[in-house]
Amino acid sequence: MEAVDKLVEWAETEGVKLNGIKPSLIPGRGIGIVAERDIKENEVVITVPHKLLRTYDSTPKHIVTALKGCTVHGILAASVCLETDPSFAIWKATWPTIEDFDIDIPMRWPLELRDLVPHYAKALLAKQQGKFERDWRLCRDAFPHDFTKDQYMYAWLIVNTRSFYHTTPKTERFHKHDHMALQPVSDLFNHASVGCHVKYDADGFTILANKDHKAGQELYIRYGHHSNDFLLIEYGFVVPCHENPFDDTCIDVYMCPRFTVAQSEIMAANKYWGNFMVDNNGPCYRSQVAARVLGLPEEDWPGVFAGTRDDGPDAEETKRQLAFVLRLYEKDIRRIMNEIARSYDGEDESRELLRRRWLEVKEMIQTTISRLEDDDD
Repeated sequence: MEAVDKLVEWAETEGVKLNGIKPSLIPGRGIGIVAERDIKENEVVITVPHKLLRTYDSTPKHIVTALKGCTVHGILAASVCLETDPSFAIWKATWPTIEDFDIDIPMRWPLELRDLVPHYAKALLAKQQGKFERDWRLCRDAFPHDFTKDQYMYAWLIVNTRSFYHTTPKTERFHKHDHMALQPVSDLFNHASVGCHVKYDADGFTILANKDHKAGQELYIRYGHHSNDFLLIEYGFVVPCHENPFDDTCIDVYMCPRFTVAQSEIMAANKYWGNFMVDNNGPCYRSQVAARVLGLPEEDWPGVFAGTRDDGPDAEETKRQLAFVLRLYEKDIRRIMNEIARSYDGEDESRELLRRRWLEVKEMIQTTISRLEDDDD
């Protein structure tokens, strides 16, 4: 905790104001923010002045100019690599290490282990990898002798896992994924599905308590409305699915092969192809439409797409079709979890993290199957 104490001391001399909170070690979860005293709802617990934010606007002009066409994410990562101010080392000392990322972040896992992440997570991972490679190529060409690819990936992942949503008149034109800023101390808050209120303006960032907290309780912020697949790929952790109201899992690889090419084209033409999900409440509407279509002759499909066909007469067949698809998924989950259990790829902690994700998916799918089958009784 010495590094954290030094960060707080430096930050407070630079204008950061902590009100009734302090960074503390959280058993099993590293560093988090804990109440030093009883805190009331809507009480401001921290403010970070604008001068301490690392943003597109605060990045040295020569870096921005050299990286024309690069994402803000990539530019901030390059600025982290190129930073030489001694005070920055105080902040950097509280960040996770590259070895931490090797354990937690799937992009750092061996290929064999990455191949075992859920289908939707795999798509997110491919997109993330592509984004990083594009940023790296631009940074490598602009700064060929200043940092290695591994050093750049570390900085890129720091930005990815520790930045806050932030816009300015200059950055409003960028994609929403590039509305980001790094800020000290506030980046030590852990995630929860319900967390403190984060606000920013021209003066900086303010975080307010979302409820009353007793002394010793941890305070959280919410990183966004994200499924555990997203949290795993982007941030390197998962939460129990019953604690995450935004969790879901994709069943495309089991649902889509049941349609012919011609049928899939009709589904696509009606904007119902793919993105079939199951969450803690059961199959999404798109999944239910797909299941109804599978159980009906083609002449009845227009009524389903238009929402004019009564779903009552289709209910039993719809549940049967869904249960069939989910049983395929359930069987695959057992196979994948056996592969994880037999694997020696990556670190033990990485495999355990992946196993926990699959346990959550398994619970979601088995609960949905039970509901479908109970409805048949």
